[in-house]
Amino acid sequence: MNTTNFDNKLVQNVLDEIYRLKSQLHDLEVYKDDFSEEEINSIKKETLDQLLNNTKILENMKTGELTTKTAAEEARMVNFNYNI
Repeated sequence: MNTTNFDNKLVQNVLDEIYRLKSQLHDLEVYKDDFSEEEINSIKKETLDQLLNNTKILENMKTGELTTKTAAEEARMVNFNYNI
């Protein structure tokens, strides 16, 4: 798998997680009678925190601030390309 396909797969995984978290919030509302107020608040807070984190990751990936390449990988590519 090349880097572009890998990056696309990572973006899709983050999107899938965002959709799953939104569905979890919806389900929590639908089944709220099955949980105590404390459980609802705890689950909701954790889910919203995860949703915020995944949204930030997605935005960073889209702007190029977060990539799948590490500095070591980039250095290896430079060395390889210039036969250093």
